[in-house]
Amino acid sequence: MAFPTSISAPLLISMAPNQSELLVQSLASNATLGRFWLVPVLGGAPHRFGNVIGNDGAFSADGKHIVYVIGSEIYKANLDGTESRKLLSVSGVALFPRFAPDGSVVRFTLLDVNTTSASIWEVRSDGTGLHPILPDWNKPHNEFCGSWTPDGRYYIFEAVRAHHSDFRNSVNAS
Repeated sequence: MAFPTSISAPLLISMAPNQSELLVQSLASNATLGRFWLVPVLGGAPHRFGNVIGNDGAFSADGKHIVYVIGSEIYKANLDGTESRKLLSVSGVALFPRFAPDGSVVRFTLLDVNTTSASIWEVRSDGTGLHPILPDWNKPHNEFCGSWTPDGRYYIFEAVRAHHSDFRNSVNAS
């Protein structure tokens, strides 16, 4: 179903927990960073999310904040774009940030531009405690684009598993 909006080249990146607003990025140019807009679902004019530009973002579980990414830096701001502050900088490109339903942590995909591998990382919502999720699960890493289940019990993500030649050899030997 089409959703009419006055925003040029809109890309939906998140929906408010109460489903009243959409966080939309305008990709009107070839730039990798786009302007963020808040679009009311039940009608009304879109309005800018502060002066924020970025490459990804998401609503907090309580709908009062937005976490957004500008390259390798992750920020958190009030819903109106005020009180924006940098949570942390990472080595690589951060994408697909998602608050846990209880608001305690943010998980995101970290793209290593040197190896083109992607892995999932977690940080507390105050920007401390950065660590990888499943650091030894897959070599090379290829985990990305996760989302929490509403109850917060599971984090579902996409992954490409590495080919394991030892497994193939053991199957052929039997």
